[in-house]
Amino acid sequence: MSANSIIGNLPELIAFWRSLREEHYLIISLPEDQYVQLLVTSEGGVVCEVVADQFLVPGLHWNMRQRAQLAQEFSEPTGKPKTSPNWHYFSTEPEATLKAPVKAAFALYQVLRVRPETTVLVDLH
Repeated sequence: MSANSIIGNLPELIAFWRSLREEHYLIISLPEDQYVQLLVTSEGGVVCEVVADQFLVPGLHWNMRQRAQLAQEFSEPTGKPKTSPNWHYFSTEPEATLKAPVKAAFALYQVLRVRPETTVLVDLH
């Protein structure tokens, strides 16, 4: 699936998942273990995460430009497993249905420099 296709369909998917009141998530995977993931909690919260350095090989750690870009849209990783080990955004507000896909697009297109037509692997749960 192309990056553009998944990003374009995220608002509808997130809205649907929020209406179910069940936990669902998806992972948009890129080569070299880079990823952006989104989670909808059973309470309707929306999370968007971008992989942290600790999950990447040292040669792929974020450079200063990328860190500055990530800091514009996401909270920094705390490094604590199962809380917020990645760069993250979380909201329970209604507008999160649109904000999370915008943040995912920002991470893919601006930080990771993925082209819209690039094929990405999408894993839904």
